[in-house]
Amino acid sequence: MDDIPEGTVGLAVSMTGTLIGPLALEQDISVTVTDEIHVQITMANNTDETREFVFATSQKLDIIFNDDEGNIAYQWSAGRRFSQVLSALTLEGRDTWSHELTVPVGTGSDQLPEGTYNVTVALTGSPPVSFMASGVEIKQN
Repeated sequence: MDDIPEGTVGLAVSMTGTLIGPLALEQDISVTVTDEIHVQITMANNTDETREFVFATSQKLDIIFNDDEGNIAYQWSAGRRFSQVLSALTLEGRDTWSHELTVPVGTGSDQLPEGTYNVTVALTGSPPVSFMASGVEIKQN
């Protein structure tokens, strides 16, 4: 993964459901979307060593959209239930792991409204790994 610096473990995040096709999530972008965003999250182990991540529940990832004042406009895990099961994810050196989360866009109480956000994508295990992009403007078509 070119987005993850050599010698580190990190996340690369892209979105589909946009009107212009797949788009990397990055600082200060404006994107027009349909009724949902598919967020593709890839964790890359750009080291030569095996890394293990331990999870206390079945949840592996979360995505949070905060407004400029820090208020949560949408959190993927809100209202969801996760099994209380201890598990681990092992990434060999130079290996990747991917998962997709779907974010509904609209005016409902469980949807992401149009606006400009600071977006945090986080692995919910230990050790923590996260990605953040600020100034992400979401507009609905």
